[in-house]
Amino acid sequence: MADHGIMVGTVTVVDGLWYTIVAVVLSHGRIFSALQRRSQLVNRLTGGVLILLALRVVTL
Repeated sequence: MADHGIMVGTVTVVDGLWYTIVAVVLSHGRIFSALQRRSQLVNRLTGGVLILLALRVVTL
């Protein structure tokens, strides 16, 4: 039973650290400015990936 708590705690900490690091890196001045300049491209790429995932779910 305690093993489950350790596993859940480990996953929670690792995921929390990962998302924190990604947020800090992507909000850095130069990177953030580059993302803002290319926001239309980022939106199109993200939309394309989501459409492909939706098609995959529909065709299963």
